[in-house]
Amino acid sequence: MCHTGGPRCYEDAKASLVNARREYQKNPTPANEAALKEAKRDIVLTPEYISNLEHTDPEEADKLQKVYDRKLEGAKEYERYRSEATRTLTRLNSELTDSEYDIRKTEEEIAMWDSHIEYVNMDNENGGIYSDDDVAADERAAHVQGTMALEQKKQELLAKSGLIRQRMQTIETANEDNLRRRKAGLPLKHSHLMPEKFAGYFADTERKHFSADSAGSTFTEAKNLNEVLSLAAKQRKSLEGDDRDKLIARGADPSSFHADKRYLMVETKGKLGTVLASELNDNQQVTIVQKSEKAKPLCVVEVDKQKETDFATVVLLDNPSLPGTEKHPSLLITAFPGTSGPSGSNNDLLPHVGKTMTLREACKFYKGDFTLNTVVKS
Repeated sequence: MCHTGGPRCYEDAKASLVNARREYQKNPTPANEAALKEAKRDIVLTPEYISNLEHTDPEEADKLQKVYDRKLEGAKEYERYRSEATRTLTRLNSELTDSEYDIRKTEEEIAMWDSHIEYVNMDNENGGIYSDDDVAADERAAHVQGTMALEQKKQELLAKSGLIRQRMQTIETANEDNLRRRKAGLPLKHSHLMPEKFAGYFADTERKHFSADSAGSTFTEAKNLNEVLSLAAKQRKSLEGDDRDKLIARGADPSSFHADKRYLMVETKGKLGTVLASELNDNQQVTIVQKSEKAKPLCVVEVDKQKETDFATVVLLDNPSLPGTEKHPSLLITAFPGTSGPSGSNNDLLPHVGKTMTLREACKFYKGDFTLNTVVKS
């Protein structure tokens, strides 16, 4: 196999087989025997071998071709992952360079303060312009105050630089883990975006958006969050950047975006668990529900079937600060089919929780268009 666990070219595989056979003949140890078996598997999974086999055993050739294609796509997926991670490392390295520059500038300012106070002390001792004890004392007090502020700034910058290095190490560790996973034929994981501490939260998100019996919007192609992130990396070439303009062009509500978050668009199929009030009849019956004691009430409407979509939204936060996320360069907030619409949550509906009303009556509680959750009629 190549270094990513994908198939080798014929010439490399042949050379490896010749070498492995020679080593096994010289020293038939279990390790050399395993290496020989692997080399034999490698040469079988080459275009040349499969092409020759088509003439004598087309069925076996077809099976090998499918295995070859899977391993090749797996290797390509890892290369995409590594390329995307490299872009993130480039961004972090730029942040680290800026931070280290700020540290040097702060140290220069501290040195200037120290140099100035040395001059004040010398001048005071020699009867110069700072010979007045009160003036010299004021300068010393200013020095203490100024250097304390600069030292605090320096410590904050040092902490920031250390955190950036930890984030870079998180990516390097994830790269190593995914290389091992790739060689073992396992799916890749985006652990640098999904901290282990929040595994329960991500599991809840997957139950909400990947389960066939979920009441919300659900993915119908991608099976989990890792697959959605892999699709985004494949389509966009990177998980860096922001696609909010594209999402707005596809109908997203501009006011639903937060300045500190990034929004990526992914082409994948799903069903929408929401609908806009403007798309419904005024006489449509809606039910007011409150999903939890702290949640704002919203409107739910029954539909014959949920609308389908061919794209989804991924929400990320760079340089998160939640406990357990500090060492991660970015945090996956959520991913859902379609895009975000105008909020449908409204505390003015609290007195009506559990009741049914027409959409026309519900609209009185909103200043404009709003989103309703949908449930399929039983």
